[in-house]
Amino acid sequence: RDVERSRGLGDVYKRQLQYSHATLFRKVQESGPFDIVNLDFCDNIISPGFESTRLVAIKNLVDYQLQFHPSPWMLFITTRSSKLSSSEDIFHTLYELIKGNLASKEFMDAFSLHFGEALQGKEDERTLVARTELSDSHHSKLLIVGLLKWIFQVAVQRMCDAKLTSIVCYDIEGESSENDMISLCIKFTKHLSTTSDSSGLTVVRQAPASIKNSEPLLAARSLSKVAKMKSVDVILKDDIKLYGQMTKQKMSLLEAAGKAVVDYVDNVCALDLDSFGVSREEFHNILGAISSD
Repeated sequence: RDVERSRGLGDVYKRQLQYSHATLFRKVQESGPFDIVNLDFCDNIISPGFESTRLVAIKNLVDYQLQFHPSPWMLFITTRSSKLSSSEDIFHTLYELIKGNLASKEFMDAFSLHFGEALQGKEDERTLVARTELSDSHHSKLLIVGLLKWIFQVAVQRMCDAKLTSIVCYDIEGESSENDMISLCIKFTKHLSTTSDSSGLTVVRQAPASIKNSEPLLAARSLSKVAKMKSVDVILKDDIKLYGQMTKQKMSLLEAAGKAVVDYVDNVCALDLDSFGVSREEFHNILGAISSD
């Protein structure tokens, strides 16, 4: 349903969604809300020169979805996260959001467990180390933590629950930054907000604990997944059948689009199969078994 309704919403919408009056934003309002929203920037959300417009576009879209979508919906985001690709000013703003939650015991306990290397100072006066002292890996992960906290703030303001359901990373061929492309999925669930009844005739339904306890708790429960996220290459190398299923699905999509896939394995999968130690013949047998499932 969402694929059909989203036709015509290309990369340009990421620029025009920053303006609530833009033609494309009105098109989103006319065709939405959406069960699935996929934002793949092919770059860093906070890359220098584009960081402000991209964040405003995300907020406008998330705000719209949280107001008008009555049932759970999913937001997929893909972004780069390295120091070189990030705006230093915006990263510091996201970093400050993390610092603001260190006063929350639930958040501090989880953060100390998973990101203790990013903390400095005495036990009762701990704060974050400077950005320049962060390793590339920690920079990437803390950028995502800050981004999630920012999105969770919007959800809390709209009386919605938000949960990071999955997150993975991967390399970009020819780039020096390791595993700095990150894909994540957030599930949003709207909760009915009720007004108070001063007469006492009705009992007001209480908000769920995760909403009532606000953003620090939402952020704290995502820290483990961010800290432990795995490389897609590692996941696929450890499960050649999963890689085969992914390849089969991509080939089916290409065929449906009228593309020839006879040489797909030799042209596209060759380097992966060599790194996995799997021959072409073995992999064709795996694909054949999957197609007959």
